[in-house]
Amino acid sequence: MYLERVNSKGRQYLYLKCYQTREYYSNNKITVYSFGRIDTALKKMYSWKKDFSYFPKELKNAGCKKEDLESWIETLETGVHKKTGRKFKVEHLLAALINLNFSTITTIIIKVKMTFI
Repeated sequence: MYLERVNSKGRQYLYLKCYQTREYYSNNKITVYSFGRIDTALKKMYSWKKDFSYFPKELKNAGCKKEDLESWIETLETGVHKKTGRKFKVEHLLAALINLNFSTITTIIIKVKMTFI
């Protein structure tokens, strides 16, 4: 499974997708979960991290765990996929960061600095 961002009407949306071989289909990507707009998706992920009981059942049924959630948050914060090292460009993430508290923003900045050193 992997995160994919999609631009639509000037906004970015975040999806969790996976590859699955399907006969008679040229596109083998399947959407597992739609997180919604990218700025609200990060807020949702932070709340799920604080209280994992709110984690969506669709994701639990797909086999996602708290470690996966932490990996997705790190990908959004640093802009780099943890497993592959590929860049994950997030242009509208600053809008989400404006509404976070100072300590959270400080941790994100430290993680970004450590990624690029």
